[in-house]
Amino acid sequence: MARKCCQPECYATCLPEHQAHLLHLNTMIAQTHTSKQEFLGYLLGMAVSEAQAIVDCAHQEAWLQKGNRT
Repeated sequence: MARKCCQPECYATCLPEHQAHLLHLNTMIAQTHTSKQEFLGYLLGMAVSEAQAIVDCAHQEAWLQKGNRT
């Protein structure tokens, strides 16, 4: 399911999710047994997730603007 964080009312749900990602990242850094490959895979997954959220947001904004013109 795509995340929609464009509208101010969405920030209440979006920000805790980002904080949870950062906390998990901190935990992974603290664990000495975590392999570099596993860690880099996690970072790549986070980057892809954030990029998808930005694309979703852009699509939502475009849809809202198109709707306002008609």
